[in-house]
Amino acid sequence: MSLGQANVNPLEVSSGDDCISIVSGSENVRATGITCGPGHGISIGSLGANNSEAYVSNVVVNKATLIGTTNGVRIKTWQGGHGVAKNIIFQDIIMKNVTNPIIINQDYCDRVESCPQQKSAVQVSNVLYKNIQGTSSRPVAVKFECSKSIPCQGISMQNVKLVDQTQQDVVSTASCSNVKLDTKGHVGNAVTDDYHDYIGTFEYWWNHGLISDSTYHQLKTACYSVSSQHPSLQCMEALRSAELEQGNIDPYSIFTKPCNNTVQLKSFLKGRYPWMSRAYDPCTERYSNVYFNRVEVQKALHVNVTRLSYPWKSCSDIVGNYWTDSPVSMLPIYRELITAGLKIWVFSGDTDAVVPITATRYSIDALKLATITNWYPWYDHGKVGGWSQVYKGLTLVTVTGAGHEVPLHRPRQAFIIFRSFLENKPMPMS
Repeated sequence: MSLGQANVNPLEVSSGDDCISIVSGSENVRATGITCGPGHGISIGSLGANNSEAYVSNVVVNKATLIGTTNGVRIKTWQGGHGVAKNIIFQDIIMKNVTNPIIINQDYCDRVESCPQQKSAVQVSNVLYKNIQGTSSRPVAVKFECSKSIPCQGISMQNVKLVDQTQQDVVSTASCSNVKLDTKGHVGNAVTDDYHDYIGTFEYWWNHGLISDSTYHQLKTACYSVSSQHPSLQCMEALRSAELEQGNIDPYSIFTKPCNNTVQLKSFLKGRYPWMSRAYDPCTERYSNVYFNRVEVQKALHVNVTRLSYPWKSCSDIVGNYWTDSPVSMLPIYRELITAGLKIWVFSGDTDAVVPITATRYSIDALKLATITNWYPWYDHGKVGGWSQVYKGLTLVTVTGAGHEVPLHRPRQAFIIFRSFLENKPMPMS
């Protein structure tokens, strides 16, 4: 069955070909309640045969069931074609033993031998797969085979769960070629460059009274010329001195109480600081360790299927001790991404002593970016929420009173940052 412009109501289709084929010229098509099988599934296309132009837009396939079909929901376009297939939604779909449940084939070829690669193709863009569940007869359930010259873009998947028909506790995998992601760039508390991070971190410790003058001098002398992954013995000694001088603080949020889960401390805090029982909880990392080691949580996340003999930890000493390929600097990557036009925001809490704002500012300054908007306070309901500066290719935002995990310490201000970023607006100036 081929569709042009139509609404298709509940229908059962068995076929030796596509159960439904949405062809060129189709616009504002809504297919609801289709049951397909056997057959080749529900297809958009094939489009662009014999180097022709093809256009399909505003298609919704909703509440379909596919049983034993070769394909599930498919977009297929011929090599050498022109035009566009856009604004397509596949949602609320059940797959039962489908060979290729989700597939985009942008270089469609119906010959046994491969078709020659051509530079033109029908553009596939803005496709949403939502609430799709069921079983696949093959381990790879999702295939995006897009054109190298005209890659797919704007592909989004939400709540897609497809498992292997023969091993239904095993989640199927995906294969992806030449898909252009709608990349966003939001970097929080970024370790950026060893040299500048050292300068800014040690300066922050000293300026906030966390270390002595002598240790500050020792850190500057011993550490500036070494990598954070391979510090010298002299640098390690200076860092140990700094740790001892800082004492029992939470370095991720220097003005909050450290986690000490004793009954005496709980009683003390509730007695002298009653607001602490409903404010920031410094023991969140402990809760994370407990939560993510629960069997039902790991099963829901499809992790630790081999049942490792050791527990999950939020920060692994094993990884930290043996991870040796950390780059000395990410500044070349920033320059590459900025040149490519990626939108980048870097945000930092100003009470974080682990990746402090001073370190981030030194690293950004090393990029030598032109300033678009000078340093200014941004506001939340008339109160200063932090400060911001807009550079050519990068925006820096600070959050006053926030530690390393900005959304944990200042959730409202974090929301304002993310909202401004997504709306492509600067931080509010009033």
